[in-house]
Formats: sequence, structure tokens, C-alpha cells
Amino acid sequence: RRQRGRHLARRGLQSCRRAVSTLRGAAMARRLLCWIALLSCVPTVSGSLGRSLFIANEKLANVSLHGQFMQELAQGTLDPVAFDYYLKQDDLYLSKYARAFALLAASSTDDEEFVWLTNQSATFLFEHDRDLYRDEATFELKASPVTFAYTNLLLQAAWAGDRLLAIAAALPCQVLYEYVFSKAIQVYGPPKDNNPYKKFMMEYANPENHAVTLMMEGILDSEAANGLSTAKAQRAGYYYATALRYEAEFFAQGLRANTILRDLRDLNDRAESRSMAHSRMSTKSRKGRRLARSPARAA
Repeated sequence: RRQRGRHLARRGLQSCRRAVSTLRGAAMARRLLCWIALLSCVPTVSGSLGRSLFIANEKLANVSLHGQFMQELAQGTLDPVAFDYYLKQDDLYLSKYARAFALLAASSTDDEEFVWLTNQSATFLFEHDRDLYRDEATFELKASPVTFAYTNLLLQAAWAGDRLLAIAAALPCQVLYEYVFSKAIQVYGPPKDNNPYKKFMMEYANPENHAVTLMMEGILDSEAANGLSTAKAQRAGYYYATALRYEAEFFAQGLRANTILRDLRDLNDRAESRSMAHSRMSTKSRKGRRLARSPARAA
């Protein structure tokens, strides 16, 4: 069954490559990639490492699902400040998540997989805003402690050179969003028309997102098929579970947005006050030194 699953995945990607060659524009190509992968109906086999990791950590996924942030988002009562803070942190997070995918693409020995990972990297980079470009200075200045820690985990795994562990660290983000947003509609009901977050929720609840999950799980299972020791399985479990914990914290930090932003304003105000006070003292000191050097003129 595992061999058949890989065969179907490869056949779907080969068909996709032929179709993409007839298109113009990266956006159309990416949509077709997901569409054909979805229609290929690659089966999730019972021995899938990706599925096993999710089942073992489903309780952690439910922390996000039943958290206050998701409840208020589904009900349309979430403070816009909280959502805006979450979205800005997500933009910063995605700038690093995209680079983790780029590293996975660079280490791929399969051309179809390389194309798919490269396209996904660009898709994640501009997921919320296609005109948004971020640099390292912006990330260091604006990323929250949770965003820093989470992206460090991803890039640590990606740069370490073990593809299985890198995918195990990156997979939870994709799996969790598909799970949480589709489940939220079942748990809290479909978002109402006056819910300001309806479009956002429905975008992530779209069944077509499952194609990306299947492809990522397929890559993970392909790496596991090359040999999976008990020690490596435990390390993969660590990365997967830790990423899911960070996901829950990532949502929750939005609820603290008002406090976080107020504290940052206070810190900036204090820093500015100290800078102004230091500037005044420096001016007085320089004036005093000038007077000390010219006693006759001072007299």
C-alpha cells in the first residue's frame, strides 16, 4: 500500500508537470499543482509516519482548536487588535517557514518534489500579502518571543541536514491549520455572514488544502522508508509535538496584544526619555568644558 501510495503521488506529479508547462504565470501553476494533487487521491496508508505523529499529538492540536482565540474568531467576537497582531506575527513567521521549505527543496534529489517545494516556499512567503517584503532587521525588531522560538525550531531542523526531521518540524503548521479551521466549523458552526473573519476562516477550511498536507506527509513517509530508527522516530516526535505547542502559544499571544503593545510603547517612551535626558546632560557637560577652557572670557 505504501508503494502504491508513492506511485500514485509520483504519477500525479508527473501529470502536473506536463500540465504546468502549458501555463503562464506562477499563480496559475501553483493552483493547478494543488488541484491535480487533490484529484490524484493519494491514499494515506495506515503505516504513515505523518498520520501516526498527528494521532499521537491530537490533544495538542485540540488545545488550539478549543482555545479562546479560535472560539472568538469563529464567533466573530475577536478583538481586531488581537487579530491584527496575530496576522503580523504570522507574516514574520511565514518569512522563515518559507525559507525552511526552500532548504528542503534545495536538498531534494527529485525534480518534481523540488518544483513542488519551491512553489510552496513562494506561496507561504506571500500568503497574506503578495506585496509584502521583510528583511532580517524587521524580523529581529518586530518578532515576538513565541515567533522567535518557533522559527528557530524550524530553521534549526532545516539547517541540520536531516530531511526527515526538517519535515517533521514543518508539517504540524500545515496539518494544524487544516484540522483546526475545518473542525472549528463543526464545533462552533459555520461563520455567519456578519463575521469579519469569515473569509479568513473559509480560506483555511478549504478542502483543497488537504492536497498540501498529503504531499508533505508523503515526503515524510518517503524519507522514513529509507530507514527509521527508534531514536530518530523519537526526535521526529519531539519536533512535531514542540511545533504544535508553539502553534497554541502563537494563537494565544494575539489575546495579549493590547498588553504587549502597551508594554512596548512604555519601553519606547522610557527609552526616548532616557535618550533626551542623556542628550541634555551631554549638552550641559560640553558647555561646562568649554567654559572651563576659557576662564578669562567667562569672567
